[in-house]
Amino acid sequence: MRWPVDLKKLSPLLLHGSGALDLAHEAAEFLLFQGARIVAVDGANAFDAYHLARAAQKRRRPAPSLLAAIRVSRAFTWQQFEALLERETAAEAARAGARWALVLGPLDLLADQEVKPFQAWRAARRVANALDALAATGLGVVVAQRPEPLRSGGREELIEFLHRACGHVVEVGRKDKDANGVLAAAEPSAPRAIPLPDARQLVLPFAPASSL
Repeated sequence: MRWPVDLKKLSPLLLHGSGALDLAHEAAEFLLFQGARIVAVDGANAFDAYHLARAAQKRRRPAPSLLAAIRVSRAFTWQQFEALLERETAAEAARAGARWALVLGPLDLLADQEVKPFQAWRAARRVANALDALAATGLGVVVAQRPEPLRSGGREELIEFLHRACGHVVEVGRKDKDANGVLAAAEPSAPRAIPLPDARQLVLPFAPASSL
């Protein structure tokens, strides 16, 4: 896919579809080769440092220096993910001098049936608000969400929260992502709001991509 030079004008940008994670790594590659620094929040256990290392080798660039420009934190519970977005990502970006946030699978952990429906709705709403808040700080925000985890958990409706938070959407399939990724303004229906109690939250540190 050809990325616009000023990608930040599309922020927050939602990549949605079976090929969303692949396209997110291509976006990271594009930004890193422009000299950008990135913080990545991974809720899908999908961050692929090898993709970026291979890209560096193809361009005859040192992989360690490229990977040093992206800091990653993986969340393994929905509470961890929510806390990372709300409390840590903007601060880590400031410390690292990053101008971009890459958010992978922000709803994946909410598809688990152990997460009660009211918890999933509340957390999805807070994730969407956190994405909007990150963009408001001046960070460029790229979000990648595959539909399969939500479908398997019977929670496809949660994607509407991301549609509300992201001003532009790329709907992309795995096979045709390079040819048919099309930018479109999101026109979502409003999800219902359910008041929920606060949940315990744990925070995981960010680490250089080269250490993953």
